[in-house]
Amino acid sequence: MPSEPRMPLPPGPSDPFDVNVDEATFRVLPEWMETYGPVVRTVSPHGADDCYVVFEPDFIQRILVSHHRNYVKGRGFERVKMLLGNGLIVSEGEHWRRQRRMLQPAFQRPSVARLSGVMRAVTGRCLRRWRAAAEAGQVLDMTRETSTFALEVILESIFGEDLKRFRDDAGSTPFHMLVDETVRDLQLAVRFRALRREVLQLADWRRRRGIERADFLGLYLAARDAQTGAPMSDEALVDEVMTLIVAGHETTGVTLNWIWHLLAHHPQAEARLHAEVDTLEGAAPPRFEDVPRLPFARRLMDEALRLYPPVWMFTRRALAEDRLGDWAVPPGTQIALPVYCVHRHPAHWEEPERFDPDRFLPERVRARHRYAYFPFSMGARRCTGEVFSHVEIAIHLGWIARHLRFEPLGPATVPLDPGVNLRPREGIRLRPLLRTRA
Repeated sequence: MPSEPRMPLPPGPSDPFDVNVDEATFRVLPEWMETYGPVVRTVSPHGADDCYVVFEPDFIQRILVSHHRNYVKGRGFERVKMLLGNGLIVSEGEHWRRQRRMLQPAFQRPSVARLSGVMRAVTGRCLRRWRAAAEAGQVLDMTRETSTFALEVILESIFGEDLKRFRDDAGSTPFHMLVDETVRDLQLAVRFRALRREVLQLADWRRRRGIERADFLGLYLAARDAQTGAPMSDEALVDEVMTLIVAGHETTGVTLNWIWHLLAHHPQAEARLHAEVDTLEGAAPPRFEDVPRLPFARRLMDEALRLYPPVWMFTRRALAEDRLGDWAVPPGTQIALPVYCVHRHPAHWEEPERFDPDRFLPERVRARHRYAYFPFSMGARRCTGEVFSHVEIAIHLGWIARHLRFEPLGPATVPLDPGVNLRPREGIRLRPLLRTRA
């Protein structure tokens, strides 16, 4: 009986290429998407397994959702693990499943609602600084400012009133190296990991005194495995705290940076945001309950995440043989899911380079392939902090935009730095101006 013919492999460039989270890959992917189609096969120059770059939403759904157990974290996570340890972002298997179950309650809506008070307080301090800059005619490095804002929110959400134990006389903390140093290299990883000891000391201090708090550290300390009743080990606890510090501030900070940049260059959208936030009442930042009243702010965020997804490429590795349409996926195949390219694919997005928040009106979302948009990933490994980030951004926009507008000091299109997160190569500079109302 003749053997079944072997499935073909996808097309791709003839020259070997090392697909990675780096500038060379970022520059070549749009060309491959146009030249080769929905799946591109590349051969490693180092003799490693082939890599498939996947642009097709149906296949993205298969990899991230319907067959996700066959795909584990892929190439590129070594650098992240060096910085964060074995937290949710990089862990696999039963350890990841146990940690996910234990941490999930900390990110559900009741917890986010409690922590929205931190978001409001930090937003209020941010507004005071930016108002002072506007009154003095100063220019803001918005990339640094939004990074600082988001870091303060996540640090206060993790450590609560105990954050003062880390602050120096100037009010800074050693964690602010994440704002000061934008390159995620070995040197930064060594310095950041040295802070693990201080985090563990604080956790141990709370445990010995029976201190219970509703911040993230308190919720992590109180978490128990549903099957065994055991708490997290010290190592797992610190891994998750360090992961939350980095992941909880970098994506939100850079997204806010892009939102303010886009608004400064699109005055009509800025005016729509102003009209929306002016309907809110009170002389304090929006509350958690106000967030649903800011639908245009949400669409702004979604469109910024479409154009500039902080994690611009996810990677996976096939454990066993699979198929993507008519193409074979051998075991060990590295998989690259280029979020940035899929979010700008003309087959799924009309005029994909154009800024248009109304792409995310409900009727337009329903008409689009669900997996053409996945800035927080999809499926079992979808980001646990997504709701927290949404609420934080809405509160920030809802309060700042009631008082300030921004004038651009550079071009609308800026060079990009496709490091671990997609950032502008140089800081975005904006001039804050006090709003005048009729």
